[in-house]
This record gives sequence, structure tokens and C-alpha cells, in this order.
Amino acid sequence: MKRNMLLFYTSILMTTVLALAILIVNPPRFDLEVFFVFIFFFVLTLGAEAMPVRLPRGDGSVSVSFAIIYAYILLYGISLGVLLATVGTLSKREITGKVAWHAVVFNRAQLAVSAATAGYVFLLLGGQIGYLDLTFSNLIAITVGGFAYMFVNATLVTLYLALLEKVDFTRMWLYNIQWAIPNFAALIPLSYLIAVIYDITGVPGLILFLFPLLLARHAFQRYMDMREVYINTISSLTRALEAKDAYTYGHGDRVSFLAKKIGRKMNLSESDVEVLGYVGVLHDIGKIGVKDGILNKPGPFTGEEFREMKKHPEIGAEILKGVSFLGNGSKWVKYHHERLDGSGYPDGLIGDNIPLGARIIAVADAFDAIMSDRSYKKARGLDFAVRELEANVGTQFDGGVVAALKAVLEDPESAKQVIERKVPIDSAVMAMAATVEKGEGDSHV
Repeated sequence: MKRNMLLFYTSILMTTVLALAILIVNPPRFDLEVFFVFIFFFVLTLGAEAMPVRLPRGDGSVSVSFAIIYAYILLYGISLGVLLATVGTLSKREITGKVAWHAVVFNRAQLAVSAATAGYVFLLLGGQIGYLDLTFSNLIAITVGGFAYMFVNATLVTLYLALLEKVDFTRMWLYNIQWAIPNFAALIPLSYLIAVIYDITGVPGLILFLFPLLLARHAFQRYMDMREVYINTISSLTRALEAKDAYTYGHGDRVSFLAKKIGRKMNLSESDVEVLGYVGVLHDIGKIGVKDGILNKPGPFTGEEFREMKKHPEIGAEILKGVSFLGNGSKWVKYHHERLDGSGYPDGLIGDNIPLGARIIAVADAFDAIMSDRSYKKARGLDFAVRELEANVGTQFDGGVVAALKAVLEDPESAKQVIERKVPIDSAVMAMAATVEKGEGDSHV
């Protein structure tokens, strides 16, 4: 733990020293005309940062500030571009002290380094500041310079988050790069267009050009809002079901927490870990189709009642199958009560025929159930819960998944959260970020 935090603060220090060295070696220089142009682009960058498109459930946000910063580098050079990237991206949360000090320092430093890298790569490949002709060599220099910004930005932010959250750097970086490439592929041409339009028409033409972008941003935000409302509505239904029974309240959040921890221990991709987080919360949504008298029954089920209860995985899968961004998540919900020996339900799948995501949810679900009070039993301790899972490896549970859970519980912080029944709701799902918004690891672009 101490070693991890030492590396964390060392990475912030080294990034900050590098950023200061860049500004000292190549300090910004202004005349009156350049100063007013800088102020104009500064206002545009602040506006872009003030109007990000929020992504669902804390997954981050997207703004076009990179396009404005890179356009300014193409027009006026590295030193002024670095200054714009450093000060123009300050957010209200940072200014008002709602972001951890080390995150604010890191944001300023890594953006300076990213912007400088983009500018130097552009020049190294033969680009010239202020030369915007549509030649093949110039387009190559502009494109590679833009992706150099992406590479450095993704690497530094991933390093920060991986050290802070104690997750695998390589896996998170690959996930972030996968997300970032299409984003930057769209923003790099936009940077070039902004630079060309400003070069030809000046401030008035660029302002007119930005109006359609604002409309596109509004439409995209409406789409993302609808997506978020959909998943939040389903999550609220799940929590409403849990709230009807004091014994199961918070169960979905705890299963989500454990499932993501297990997924990372098993080296699943971050996209699969993200889906595990959603499915953990939603895995019992199908119980909305089961009678309250059965759900809250304090004693054993009759045969008919158990047949009714066994319908809930299929009902849940039916509810979620239309949610495209969950991918195979609806199948994980459907099969999370299957057993390796084929005696589970609804389809009696055997062994590896049960999707891995479903096997992970099954272990997290059973573990939390053992650790929780129910109307028909008292909660048992952590050691008992682990022994119970191990006793059923090969018949009910996947041995690899149970081993991964045990590895999760070896971390004192995770074990403490499990024992105290206090886990973060919707704990951070990693995504590509241009800046970190909280010291605790949430991020935004």
C-alpha cells in the first residue's frame, strides 16, 4: 500500500517537473495581437470544458477542448499551445476546490506534456507552424501529432488511475486506447478545420462554424441522457425490490463490487468488467415478476413456489436483452443460477457452457448471500463463506472464480469493505480520460 502511494506521488512529481521544464525551455511570448487571439481561444477552450457530454453512470465525459488546443498549436506553436492546454482546461470543480489538489496539479502537468508532445511530433514530421496547406506530408504530420497527444494523455492518465485504484496498468491502458482512437480520429480533422477556418476568416467565421457543433453536442447529450435514464430506471426498480426486504437491501451493489473485483483478478477486459458492474446491480431484476409473498417468505418454498422463483433469471434476461451496451450481460443474468454439474436452472448448462460472466456473478451472489442476514437464516462470517464456496467448487461454482475471490479478499481494504458491508455504489468504471476529476479516481475528458 505504502509502496503503491509512493509510486503514485512520484509519477505526479515527475510529470510536473517535465511540464515545468517544457515551459522553462520554451516560454510563451506575447505581443498585443497574439494576446487577444490567445484570450479568444482560451474562452473557447473553457467553454468546451464547461459543456462536456456526460457519459452514463460515472463513466466520464467527452468535450472538444482537444480540438481547440491542437488547432491553436498548429496556428501559433508549441509554447502558447502548452499554456492554453494548461490553463484553458481548468474546470469549475477544480477552481472551487472540489477536486483533490494532486489531481489538479497532475491535470495541469499531463495536459502540458501531451500538448507539447503533439507539437514536437508535428514539427519532427516536417510540419510548419501556420502552414495549413492540404498536402499529404502536412496531413501526415497533423494526424500523427494528434495521435501522439492521445498516446501520452492516455498513458499518463492511466498510470495515475492504475496506481490510485490498484488495478492492472496494461489492461486499463488497452481499454482506454480502444475507446480513445475513434474519439481522436474524429477530433483531429476537427482541429485542422478549426485552424483553417480561423486562418481564412478569423474570429467571426470560426464563431459561425461552432454553432453547428453546439447543435450536434446537444443532440448527442440527449442521446446519452436517454441511455442513462434507461439504465437508472432499471437499477431503481432493482433497488426498490431490495428495499421491500431489509435483509436484501444493498445486495445488488455488493454483488456488483465483488464481481468487478473478481473480473479484474481474472484479467478480463475492462469492457467486460464494466458490464459485470452493471449486471451485478441488475442480476435480480427478474424478481419483479415474482409474487411478493414468495419473495419475502420466511420459510422453505413449496415445489410450486420454487418453480415460480426459478423464473426470475429468464424474466431478468428478457428485460435486459434490448440494452445493447450490455452486450452478453443479459445472458449472464439468465444463467447466474446455473451449476457446473448441470443441476442449475433455467437450462441445466454444464461446466464451461455457462458463460464466465454468469459464473462470476454466481460466486459473488452466493458469497454475499452467505454473509447476509435473511429472514430464514443469520449471516455467517467471511471464513465460513469462503469455506462454503470452496466446498462446492466443481459442482456449483467455478474453481478459478472462487480462487479469484480469495485473492480479492487478501487485499485488506477490500476485505474490510466486504466485512463491514460498505462498498462504493457504482464504484469507478475506468474509461479513457483527458483529465482526472477526483483524487479517488473518477475521470473525464
